[in-house]
Amino acid sequence: MTPREAVYLGRRILVLGSNAAVLVFDEVVNLSRDERAYGSPASALLEKRLLEALSTAVIPNSKG
Repeated sequence: MTPREAVYLGRRILVLGSNAAVLVFDEVVNLSRDERAYGSPASALLEKRLLEALSTAVIPNSKG
């Protein structure tokens, strides 16, 4: 699922950290149907925040 789909379809979005014990992002999606539309300012803002959280939750490379 893409971040855009999560914003459009989800009621709550959770992002776990690289060790799965840390919650990096927890957001209840309280957007109206119009606000969830692709390209709306509200959904774009939430998608941006979600992408920022995902960039911090990247699993480190285990190859050494």
